[in-house]
Amino acid sequence: MPAEATLSEAAVTRKVDSSGNVSVAEVAYRVGSAWARRQVQVAVVGRTVEISAGTQLIRTHRTRRDPTREHGALANPGGRTHRTNAA
Repeated sequence: MPAEATLSEAAVTRKVDSSGNVSVAEVAYRVGSAWARRQVQVAVVGRTVEISAGTQLIRTHRTRRDPTREHGALANPGGRTHRTNAA
C-alpha cells in the first residue's frame, strides 16, 4: 500500500535524470530507475526530503542539503520552464 505524500509549501517539481536521481540544491537524491525522465515533486519536510508523484510517496531521504542554498532551489516551484531536453 503506497504511503500518502506529505503536503508542503516547499514542494518543487523536478525531472528525474536518466540514472534515476533528482537534484535539489545541488544535492542528488536517488529516486529509482523506474522513474527516469519523469517529473516528480520534491518537498523538504523537517530534516527529510520526500519525493512523490501525485499522491504516491516514492521515497524519503535524510536531508543532505546546504541550508544557504535552499532559497535558490525552492525559488522556482515549477522547475525550469520550456525545457524539453532535460535529463
